[in-house]
Amino acid sequence: MLFDCEFIRALVVANELSPARSAVRALEPCCIYVATSADPHAALETARSKSFDVAVLDVELLGREVGPRFTSFRAIPNLCMIALTTSDDAFERVRWLEAGADECITLPCESQELMARLRATVRCAHRDHFHRHRTLQVGRLSLSLESMCAEINGSRLELTTYEFALLWALARNSGKVLTREQLLDLAKGSAEDAFDRSIDVQVSRLRSKLGDDPRHPRLLKTVRGVGYLLVPDSWSG
Repeated sequence: MLFDCEFIRALVVANELSPARSAVRALEPCCIYVATSADPHAALETARSKSFDVAVLDVELLGREVGPRFTSFRAIPNLCMIALTTSDDAFERVRWLEAGADECITLPCESQELMARLRATVRCAHRDHFHRHRTLQVGRLSLSLESMCAEINGSRLELTTYEFALLWALARNSGKVLTREQLLDLAKGSAEDAFDRSIDVQVSRLRSKLGDDPRHPRLLKTVRGVGYLLVPDSWSG
């Protein structure tokens, strides 16, 4: 599915010993990449410069009041926000939700429930963005699902339908390594596509059309023994 969220990149803004930090850290083995920061200002800059699916914010660190830091996170496009609190006060949860949080969770919380809520939040946001826009932007690379068109700096790439599907899957998961099997599934490849490692051939052709160096790729990298990775930062220059 094009809005798959099996892999989630989470930015956790919490103190080292915070229950919020410990709770999300416990989810790392569950296909979640977790970056942490105890400095809200530094975390905000990281969220602006890197590709994250969700920011998990410890309201204790933010001062338990909605303020400029919270609204600054809220302004980052396509970034979900989950507020974690140790208070069981319903009015506090309502305050954060009304301020723009996609979810507010009270700790302690069972790991399975936290995982489910985090995935559901990201999944809903992805679906909403997909249905509203059906477009992706990764640096200089633009893709439109409506027209099946891909452009770099406004110049159209001549791609086959399958090449576009591969590029869409990679762009949708930019910054994340996708295995060959995942790419086949996301691009809806057939049995013929899977034969004789032809996914590697398709990626090689796609890399050529992107103007990437096949010996030293900068944009579409091979992660040996794992799969492929579209590097988001390489498209900004």
